[in-house]
Amino acid sequence: MSALRVMHLLACPTLTGPGAAALPMILAFRDAGADLRVVIDGHRPDDLAHVLRGHGIFTDESLAMSTVAPPWKTLNDIHKLRQCLKRWKPDAVVTHTSHDHVLAWLGMRGLSRNVPLIRTLHSKRSLQKRTGQRWLWRRTDAVLSHVQGWEDKLRDRFDIPTERFFYTPLPIETGMFSPHGPDLREKLGFPRDVPTLGMVCRIKPGRRLFPLLAAMRSVGRELGVRLVVVGAGESAGEAENLCRHWGLREYVRFMGYLRTPVLAAAYRTMDALLLAAEGNDGSCRVLAEAACCGVSAIGFSGIAAVREQVTSGETGEWFEVPGNTAYSWRKAFEEVLRAFVRRKNWSELGACARAARLSLPDREEIGDRWLEFIQTLQSAGKRCTYSWF
Repeated sequence: MSALRVMHLLACPTLTGPGAAALPMILAFRDAGADLRVVIDGHRPDDLAHVLRGHGIFTDESLAMSTVAPPWKTLNDIHKLRQCLKRWKPDAVVTHTSHDHVLAWLGMRGLSRNVPLIRTLHSKRSLQKRTGQRWLWRRTDAVLSHVQGWEDKLRDRFDIPTERFFYTPLPIETGMFSPHGPDLREKLGFPRDVPTLGMVCRIKPGRRLFPLLAAMRSVGRELGVRLVVVGAGESAGEAENLCRHWGLREYVRFMGYLRTPVLAAAYRTMDALLLAAEGNDGSCRVLAEAACCGVSAIGFSGIAAVREQVTSGETGEWFEVPGNTAYSWRKAFEEVLRAFVRRKNWSELGACARAARLSLPDREEIGDRWLEFIQTLQSAGKRCTYSWF
């Protein structure tokens, strides 16, 4: 039997945001033996194409495939995509953002072949009720997601039938993340015996870093807690300046954006990972990478991935979401810091988190499940893709 041809459309040129969330999915399709063609943002060339080619994956940058491209380029993309679909004849088209979802639907209009249009769900933002969102979600034959709790929101907000939702754990390369290897404590000047908390996220409004820093100022310093922040973003400079102003430079270190193997070393520096808000892919990737490194997580019940992947007292700890004010979050983080210092068995919880993660299907097996699901869609017949309403 010939390999299934799967075309991925991704309106992103970088290995951050949607690109970081899409990459492990693309690699899972590759590991399962799919014949891949990945069309990415060609309007703003960046590092994603280089990374994909390094994995032996063909990338097509002949389309603008960009939210910032002028309208005439977007119209030209529809024509080019249509010609590409006719020429390459994929068995399925997978889209990762609203922009490439719209382009795919318009490009596939009127094609005679039975090609399923599949949308991945990487971000909680895509579940917000905005103009055109319901119409767009209903222009898909299936939704792939790593967060099971998002199924109810898709059904309740956009009337997506349960049978179109397909959940699998996030596929990651577990061999790149391990508890064995160097950490960064010596480089950071952190003594081996001090409790060290980590945060991996984009540094921007809404990620709740600033109330955490306020809690570090009020109780974390007194408790001797150290904090490692991995990530970059528009609020990074402001956060670093605040730490200097508050005298936290000895206690808080900003590492910037990291990739493996340095990222794995950063995880091994942590006694626990703190998740305060959902990022791309629902923060599943950060949780999975940390768990593979033997690091358990502390999170809040409002984060779906925390509820699904962290068993409080066994593979980590989670707390109820406080009120939605900076003061309430600061008080919540103060309690988190106290609980973090009180608990002495974080290494045991981390070992349990690692065992739980490694018991899940590996990347190739997850890719196999997706290909089987695509074959099921093909045999189902009528496509919702071609309906206007």
